[in-house]
Amino acid sequence: MNERPTLFHACYQVEPEASVGQPRLQLNLVVSTPTGEVSGQAHLTQAVNPPIDVTLPVAGHGHQADPPMGNIIQVEGSRPGASVAAILFLDEGWEKGNGAVRYYVNNKYGSFQGLASTIECASM
Repeated sequence: MNERPTLFHACYQVEPEASVGQPRLQLNLVVSTPTGEVSGQAHLTQAVNPPIDVTLPVAGHGHQADPPMGNIIQVEGSRPGASVAAILFLDEGWEKGNGAVRYYVNNKYGSFQGLASTIECASM
């Protein structure tokens, strides 16, 4: 099994397979596998009208599931006028899988499902 250290920093991106013009979520997280605590930032963007560019603090939990499920990370965060919730189903190495995202921005609710993968961590 490809295991991560008990505390690790990871960045993920969730975007629909047909991603042109669709929203995209980037997560910059610290994951503690012993406690299951996850915290960090979510950056939700969409280039087409109506544009979205929102960064929110997020917190939640992550844990190793029984095979063949791999690992699960679930986070949510909000501030006045915006919220995001995401769940990622990742492989045993915590690197890739699928994700589902719900959000509220610009007085509208939205959701999408897509591929989740690790990305290089950059400041958001």
